[in-house]
Amino acid sequence: MSLQNSINRFWYSPNRLQNGFSLALQPLAWLLQFVARKLRKSHTAAAEKLSVPIIVIGNIAVGGTGKTPVIIALAKALAANGHSPGVVSRGYGGSAPNYPLLLTDTTPVADSGDEPALILQALSMPVCVAPERVAAAKLLISKGCDVILSDDGLQHYKLARDVEIVVVDSTRQFGNNRTLPAGPLREPRTRLIEADCVISNGELAATLHAQQYAMQLQPLHWVEVASGNTVALKDFHLSDDSYAISGIGNPQRFFNTLLELGVDASTVALADHHNFQDQDLAPYSGKLLLMTAKDAIKCHNLCDKFDSSRWYFLAVEAQIDTAFYTMVEQRMARYTCQHGEFLES
Repeated sequence: MSLQNSINRFWYSPNRLQNGFSLALQPLAWLLQFVARKLRKSHTAAAEKLSVPIIVIGNIAVGGTGKTPVIIALAKALAANGHSPGVVSRGYGGSAPNYPLLLTDTTPVADSGDEPALILQALSMPVCVAPERVAAAKLLISKGCDVILSDDGLQHYKLARDVEIVVVDSTRQFGNNRTLPAGPLREPRTRLIEADCVISNGELAATLHAQQYAMQLQPLHWVEVASGNTVALKDFHLSDDSYAISGIGNPQRFFNTLLELGVDASTVALADHHNFQDQDLAPYSGKLLLMTAKDAIKCHNLCDKFDSSRWYFLAVEAQIDTAFYTMVEQRMARYTCQHGEFLES
């Protein structure tokens, strides 16, 4: 079990001993939140307002909640309504020689990070990564983007935002409800009240006290990692040597989805953003190996080293309440009315 998964058990377990450890870390959590509030205040005061609407999609908890499918679904909806969206990201897990980095089909995942590469692959729209999202957003605006989606940018207060969307895992929610390092929260739960809405990945949660929209991740089909060939869910055949591997924020959600599809495979959970190496994949050469799209984006270049003909990822699509898209368009219309220059463009 990875260190990250061990920490998640510590944060999300009701075990009394682990709760005691969490309480012992609470003074440090208070100190870090005090510093974070000071930084937020200074960064917000100096935040740069850009010439197009900025939509932030983020979360208040460490780990995966389903932000990437939300970004992809929202970008597609905006494009369908006549907008020219672009996506900016920190590019976590990547290290580029220069920033801001405008992604292309040939940009190495090692430069971009896995999630930006996945977003580019799904959208074929401009995606730019940089530690300073303001610089990335400005580059996309110069390329003609008229709305910017900021991936996991909720705590990046240097970039002024017009719409805030928080994605919550309805199953895990907020663990022990404590902030780092005593718990999984980057900011207290009260932060949700400030956001325009919460998207609940799964069932709606009655305890959030915020405007909510439900989201379901709908499996579409299986995709062969090496070739990109698709196989319909109903035509997918299992075997005795079936394995599932996952390096996402909440691997168990993926494994649960497999069970719902009738796929009972041996599972291996890795740390979020796991950097796959030969030794990770060698044991599955010639075997049926299942993974997420986020894992596949990093495994693709290793396929030719093994018999990867039976390696597949599950393509999914975020299905969100249509009222959510209406809300976003209304917020953008409000922005347009406040900035007269957009009424003429």
